[in-house]
Amino acid sequence: MARYSLLVPLAVACGAAPALLGAQAPIPVGRWSANIRPTLAPSSGIGASTMKMYGSINVTPNRAGAAGSWLVEIRLTSDRPSETLLWAIAPGRCQSGAVPEVQPNQLAPLEVRANGNADISAAVTLSMNPSDSYHLDVFRNGQQQEHVIACASLRYSEQKK
Repeated sequence: MARYSLLVPLAVACGAAPALLGAQAPIPVGRWSANIRPTLAPSSGIGASTMKMYGSINVTPNRAGAAGSWLVEIRLTSDRPSETLLWAIAPGRCQSGAVPEVQPNQLAPLEVRANGNADISAAVTLSMNPSDSYHLDVFRNGQQQEHVIACASLRYSEQKK
């Protein structure tokens, strides 16, 4: 992103702004979605007691936000009521170990209510391309790979017009 901040004034001065701005990737009109499933953390045992964790995630372009802003909607049911979970979207598939673009502690947490349900709707700035793959990690008691207790491999689909 920083490289554009230096190139745009130079491009405007040289009369090349339309070509540079036109080179940006189009904003996707589709959405990413997936079902959330528990994933045991064998090395730490953090997820070993998670018998029930499921839900869904939908990621759509945030029409009210700036370019690169996405509306992330997560719904989750857990066997552990009244806890706080962290989450993040990272490139690749579940258990790839990829580092998220936005760290879990920079996002609003998932607050699991007394009935075991949690939901969140958050505007997040991410670089997402329909031809790439992404996944959601849900974390308990930390934000490292060994703290992942649930995951969802996102699939992109075009929205019907």
